[in-house]
Amino acid sequence: MEGKAITTEVLRAAIQIEGTADEGIEERKQVLPVNEIRWLNFSFKGIKNIDYLVGLERLVKLQLDNNNITKIENLEHLHTLTDLDLSFNKIEKIENLSGLTGLLDLSLYNNKITVLEGLEALEEIKSLSLGNNQIKDLDKVLYLRQFRFLRLLCLEGNPLCMDPEYKLFTIAWMRNLLYLDHHFCFASLVKQAREVYQDAMTEVQEKDKLDTIAWTQRRASRVQIKTFMLAHLDHVNEFFDYMFEKDPEHRKLLTIPGLVVAGIDAYRQKFRTAADDLIAKVVGLHEKRCEERRLYELAVQGVLARRDGEGRELLRSLHKKKKKVFQHCRSDRTTAEANMMELYTDIDVLKEKLFEIEVETYGEINKLWNEFEDSFYETLDHAKNFFADFFGQLRTAEGEWSETLLTASAAIAERYDAGDVEEEVDDVAFALLSDREAMTNCISASKDGHGLTMDMEEDMKVKAIEALRKKTYEEGIMFMIKRNREKISEIWFIIDKNRDEIDFMKQQVLHGDVSSVRA
Repeated sequence: MEGKAITTEVLRAAIQIEGTADEGIEERKQVLPVNEIRWLNFSFKGIKNIDYLVGLERLVKLQLDNNNITKIENLEHLHTLTDLDLSFNKIEKIENLSGLTGLLDLSLYNNKITVLEGLEALEEIKSLSLGNNQIKDLDKVLYLRQFRFLRLLCLEGNPLCMDPEYKLFTIAWMRNLLYLDHHFCFASLVKQAREVYQDAMTEVQEKDKLDTIAWTQRRASRVQIKTFMLAHLDHVNEFFDYMFEKDPEHRKLLTIPGLVVAGIDAYRQKFRTAADDLIAKVVGLHEKRCEERRLYELAVQGVLARRDGEGRELLRSLHKKKKKVFQHCRSDRTTAEANMMELYTDIDVLKEKLFEIEVETYGEINKLWNEFEDSFYETLDHAKNFFADFFGQLRTAEGEWSETLLTASAAIAERYDAGDVEEEVDDVAFALLSDREAMTNCISASKDGHGLTMDMEEDMKVKAIEALRKKTYEEGIMFMIKRNREKISEIWFIIDKNRDEIDFMKQQVLHGDVSSVRA
């Protein structure tokens, strides 16, 4: 429907609701308050102008792909938007995005854009797709350097990609890019690219230092930094006290006047420093892991969108030919059967091509998965090393404190023997102070108990990380297998449906009833 407007009816139909039973979705769409809508899908609606998107105070995701839009407009008020898809339209210029400061994903794939501009406000952008446009000047890629969070960039299909320097140039000048045109940017490739352009980058890097100050001030005034604790960091802060609470020997040592306080503050401070460092490192790894997972999924979506587009083009071609043959059947029955036999051949060719696309798609997704998997496993190995370092520091501090206790206990025992201990002692303290070997054994047993508790805790953390590794692997493999099976079923459905349509037409032609044949 050419030029279709975004009416109330169209908007309601575009609402996407997650977590609602199928039978309740349509009813929910009609009564959901506009200010609670979070996701709108206007794909393939023939929309020409962006308008009437008012009152959407919580909108997070907006899909306007595969329409007839020529201008980006009337979006500045959507301050909560994080995902915007304007791919497969007729947009010639990037503009009117100044209000979308929280946007993370923007797709302008397959438009008519010639210049990289109009993105300055998108300081948080992580994924940017500008493939299949008309951008020619490779030097203009420098414009994208300002986006320090940009991890996924697609420029494939633009004239600038024909430049032999395109890949290395782009990777060199981007700050933290992980994927370029759906391919992972390995550390070795990034290093190579930056070495090639090292001299040219020197001046820009000096300017980056000044820009960082201004950027930090802007971001601090706009972004609220959220802190969080991860599941496998639970009880880290409390582990010090927990370790002593589980120690029966420590309760005995507490009975000796002035003993346990010896060096305990220093021990606790060392623990606190090590724990804070561990938490900061693991939280950083977690953020990195989440970001890499999200970018991997975006890269997969990019592959699927491109490959599905190839399949749709093949289906469109067959549909046009079917329509032409069906129309010809109405006017000339003499060649109808031969033409239909040609259609059967075309369907067989379509089947082979669709299966070929699926094989290639599976290969691309598998490659992306392997790249993500390697990086993800490396992150998990870092996490295990961080925990190992933490418990290593704790064991060292425990050993130092144990030595402090041995020295202090010997001094207290001597004072006790000399009658210089004024506090009254109970039977447990008396037994320890009267027997140096028993005192030494008690301190040693306390140390060994703490060491065992550390071993058990570290083993639990390692097992939790390994469980995460296994779970992630199984989810990744099952996704690929499930998607592949569903796609194969879909292909067979498409082939059978087209064959049924030709069979039906053939029967109509053979019986002379071509009036009922429809394209």
